[in-house]
Amino acid sequence: NTGATPSVAEPFATQDVERRILAERPVCVMMPTSLVPAGQGTLTLTELHGMEVGTINRSHGIGISEAVARRLSEVGARLLHLPEADGPALAHYGALLSKPVVSLGWFGPPPPGMRECDVPDLGLSTALVVLASPAARRAGADRFLQAARH
Repeated sequence: NTGATPSVAEPFATQDVERRILAERPVCVMMPTSLVPAGQGTLTLTELHGMEVGTINRSHGIGISEAVARRLSEVGARLLHLPEADGPALAHYGALLSKPVVSLGWFGPPPPGMRECDVPDLGLSTALVVLASPAARRAGADRFLQAARH
């Protein structure tokens, strides 16, 4: 959720589809531990300025990849486009090359030698969303949706 870029679920907003957000996570920067002072777990926008950051590709959706690239560019980060740039691959390349990379926060703990750093003023987050059409749902889907409502 970027405030400026609509959610991937927005095309369904005009349809009779229930939208339930199960969880949200901020977009962070995964840093090599050698570049993070001991005890520091956050980065400022000023610290991102001029920093080369590996960014996600479109495999997670055009909207989020463009929003992340645009916001990083706005704060003066230099975008690094790696050969593979989905979330798990970025973590791997970041550790391998000792480079900061974008983290969406959904793909497990950072690899050895890397630390996830929040960027509070970046203003980007992602959400795990369930979209449920009332038409022709299976019993298992109904049970899942019922549990998600509580």
